[in-house]
Amino acid sequence: MLKFYRLILILALASTCATAQARTRGMIINDDSVQLSYLTEANDVLPYRSRQGYSLIVAKERDPRNLLLSTDAELLEFERPFMQTRTFSPKVGLAFTDYLDHTFLALSGGAILRQPPDKIRKYSLLAEFMAGPHLHDWSKSLEWTWSLRAQINYPLADDVEFNFGLRRIVMKLENRHRDSFETGLYIGLSSRY
Repeated sequence: MLKFYRLILILALASTCATAQARTRGMIINDDSVQLSYLTEANDVLPYRSRQGYSLIVAKERDPRNLLLSTDAELLEFERPFMQTRTFSPKVGLAFTDYLDHTFLALSGGAILRQPPDKIRKYSLLAEFMAGPHLHDWSKSLEWTWSLRAQINYPLADDVEFNFGLRRIVMKLENRHRDSFETGLYIGLSSRY
């Protein structure tokens, strides 16, 4: 079944769109999950200047049917320089999850640190941390979800990048230890259009 999802995501990634700078789409493959993502250009859709991201992850780490549908906003209005060329921005997010036959709605906050390429280093770097509570099976009990990501983006050709990174997504369930929705290295491709 996971191979079918991978094929669908590859076809979606390969589809053509009208050219417009700064929007990106991408696909990431881990040994047990697939992610399809879309990142908008900077805009004023929210009350603050921001960049919205949308992603769908299909994972198979503990159960054949785990989905994570999320949207987040990088608040560029509050972006700050950090250690010369790096930038530091706050993020807010909302996620819907179907995990181990439980459904969650999670609100999260965090930050992203970006380092663009320079004359010596052709690749860009990013590190992201998000955390927040989720409602477990729509009950009144709150549990916690957090994620950590470190990624290298290496340019391959015009407007195409190779992505390599490490990601961990942890969802705490009632009466269980912390469970990993996904942990491990991943590779992917992203394109600007």
